[in-house]
Amino acid sequence: MGTSSSSKGPKGGVSFDPPWLDSIVSSISGATDAIDTTVGSGEVVLAPSNRFTEARRNLSAYMRNGRAESLRRAIRSYVRNGLGGTSRAASRMKVATAAGARTFLLLSGTESTERNQFKEKLAALLNSEHTTEDVISVIVNFVFSSIGSVDEESCRNAMAEALSDLLLEKPDVDIVNLPEKDIWWLLELFLGKAIVKQVTFDIGQVLESDAINIDDKILRLEEIDRFVQSVVSVSFQKVREKNADLSQNDIAGIIRDAVVLTFKVFGDGNE
Repeated sequence: MGTSSSSKGPKGGVSFDPPWLDSIVSSISGATDAIDTTVGSGEVVLAPSNRFTEARRNLSAYMRNGRAESLRRAIRSYVRNGLGGTSRAASRMKVATAAGARTFLLLSGTESTERNQFKEKLAALLNSEHTTEDVISVIVNFVFSSIGSVDEESCRNAMAEALSDLLLEKPDVDIVNLPEKDIWWLLELFLGKAIVKQVTFDIGQVLESDAINIDDKILRLEEIDRFVQSVVSVSFQKVREKNADLSQNDIAGIIRDAVVLTFKVFGDGNE
């Protein structure tokens, strides 16, 4: 989990959703009509000034004192005030939602020209001399066509890290024919990491402070990762149980609903 040293985070007086998000979603979705990331009305609403002040103050307190309540207050304010509530927060993650759906369809979707091309390229790599990084690169580059913005780069990094965790945990797994339970686990890892990276970019400037001991920083970052990941995992489980009979064309809807539920939990301030 990291943040750009030059970033001050989003400002007020601009749209909660940057105007380039939809174009990134379109480039990820490609010819896959099944990917629908719509959350809420889609109305353009300008964010208020100083929207992240309280969240940053509580995150700073958490980095110093390590109290779970300070972290929950930071995330709660981040969702409610910084991102404008549950629906707008989930909409802000539409790039990650589209990427998660596309990843599922590539790894486990119905046969299509693109999926066949993906499987052939991956199989050819696996039948030659390769590294884990090579495998990750092929998958990430199929999901994301380019690096056109901070949002896309952040999601690419989140997907690469999620794949790395999966392959580290299960080095002998058949990535070409990945079991569906492992695909869902991959998506949980990816969404958790994508959310953490977004939070860090928006309010994580305190992480650059030399006043905080490096060991404390590492510990706190690990705790934030675990907290976010636990909420994401529970949200996915609840949404999937509710939609057990949905077809693969509804994958984006499942991911979208899991993201909405995750931010609802964050906004309510409890698990």
